Amino acid sequence: SSPVCEGSSINLTSGGGNAYSWSGPNGFNSTVQNPVLSNATLANTGNYTVTVTGANGCTQTSTTPVVVNALPSATSGNSSPVCEGSSVNLTSGGGNSYSWSGPNGFTSLVQNPVLTNVTPVNAGVYTVVVTNGNGCSKSSTTNVSVNAAPVANAGPDVSVSVGGSVQLAASGGSAYSWTPATGLSNTFIPNPVATPSVTTVYTVWVTNSSDCTGSDSVTVFVWQTPVADPALSIPVKIFPNPAHDEIIVEGEGLENGTYYLTMYNGLGQLVIAKTLSVTDGKIMEKIEVLSFSEGVYYLQLDGDKGFFQQKVIKE
Repeated sequence: SSPVCEGSSINLTSGGGNAYSWSGPNGFNSTVQNPVLSNATLANTGNYTVTVTGANGCTQTSTTPVVVNALPSATSGNSSPVCEGSSVNLTSGGGNSYSWSGPNGFTSLVQNPVLTNVTPVNAGVYTVVVTNGNGCSKSSTTNVSVNAAPVANAGPDVSVSVGGSVQLAASGGSAYSWTPATGLSNTFIPNPVATPSVTTVYTVWVTNSSDCTGSDSVTVFVWQTPVADPALSIPVKIFPNPAHDEIIVEGEGLENGTYYLTMYNGLGQLVIAKTLSVTDGKIMEKIEVLSFSEGVYYLQLDGDKGFFQQKVIKE
């Protein structure tokens, strides 16, 4: 039944007589008519001779060649451990074709496939079947480890009066790094004191015990103390004012960028906070105020591109 691959079985067959005597490589001999050589090795390669004896005692010999092909030297590996969201490079060698299988239904015929944006469900044992030019196959396994990213939490958005301070409170890891540093008492602790002069978005990078990172952001809105005639540098208008149901904030000719729209009551308490992205030089924003109590409010629009503040009356 040759050629066969190393580790397979060889079926020798013969006929035409009443008794049989086989001999062959590696000291093989048998008196079975059709012997089977199991778990064949390269040492079983060669010529096998059978002596056939008929009923009259006469004999005749016959020879058959056997070929045992070597298995490939299958190898496999990977670039883990990695953090969630990263890529894992699977590697293999030793053959002419490759067939991978693994967790989460993974399959591939690529020699060195790449797992992108991995999560913990991608962790586990990956198996590659390597086949050489003789059609012989051997498998190899490699274990992939994926460490979970921390669940970073920078805390809720907060509001302070200009010149005031607020303590931030991040969680989710064992090490912390805040940006930007402007207005922060310390950028490497979870709870720095923030004293920004303008509304600022602070981002915290959180690292866990597996050295994996995650991030979250918190906005500190800065309420500028109302003045009778503020220096307005953002070309917007607010109407109607006084208002009952809604207020419309409209502007043209603005510089593109990020603006922070906030509204405070007469006690300086934040009642509305929105982040606006201007890409065409225009703002058109509706603010629902029907549920607000009657009284005086201050609407503020600020950012890197300027400042606007106006008193609004809710009827």
